[in-house]
Amino acid sequence: MTIHIADNSETPKKTGNGQTLKHNSYPKDIKEKIQERRRLRKICHTTGYPSDKTAFNRYSNELKALISTLENDNIQHYLSNLDPTRDTNYTLWKATKNLKRLKNHISPINDEKGGWARSDKEKATIFAEHMKTVFQPLPENDPEHTMEIKEYLESANQISLPLKSSENCERNKEPQGW
Repeated sequence: MTIHIADNSETPKKTGNGQTLKHNSYPKDIKEKIQERRRLRKICHTTGYPSDKTAFNRYSNELKALISTLENDNIQHYLSNLDPTRDTNYTLWKATKNLKRLKNHISPINDEKGGWARSDKEKATIFAEHMKTVFQPLPENDPEHTMEIKEYLESANQISLPLKSSENCERNKEPQGW
């Protein structure tokens, strides 16, 4: 049970599209603004008024700019504190190594309708459909032979013959030819 608790507490939560949630690390004022943006989006979608849409878009742009500023400040603070000495555990070299590392990019998949599948669930569905079309059973050439095989497989056959009884004298014989 403790393994599950540790796993749940240390694993980053994912959204429906497979991306990890970032807003848990934001300050309280930004979290409140995210909630206000969600409230405005709900109002915009329920009423459909242009004034509500304008208010939602304006608030969304302000929030986007605020988050971008916060993330840039965090990156600048991190980069300004890098140092190649032993006291800081060689953070400059670690940051350089992370920058030089190749990024694994998983691209979206084209679906049959001409759109793009971006989430893991959509990709899995498209892959399953592809496998279903590729791996089809071979067509039956001889239906009589197929019926004979089905009847044989469905019959109650004994898998192997029963063992013959052996006598003590046969078991005590030494193998010949060794």
